[in-house]
Amino acid sequence: MENYTSVLAEFYSNFQLNRSDNMGVYLHHNSSQGGIDDLVLDDKFYNTFLDLNYTSRTRDVV
Repeated sequence: MENYTSVLAEFYSNFQLNRSDNMGVYLHHNSSQGGIDDLVLDDKFYNTFLDLNYTSRTRDVV
């Protein structure tokens, strides 16, 4: 039995900037270095994405 190098990582954080504003960050990474013997196809892959968000709440002014 062989072990193949692979990485799965996720990170999420949310920051309150002030009373009405928030900022969030989300990072996802999934990869494999491959190395399966006698495989004709390329078995290396990576899938990484970064998501940023910003929200602001305002009060109604009449």
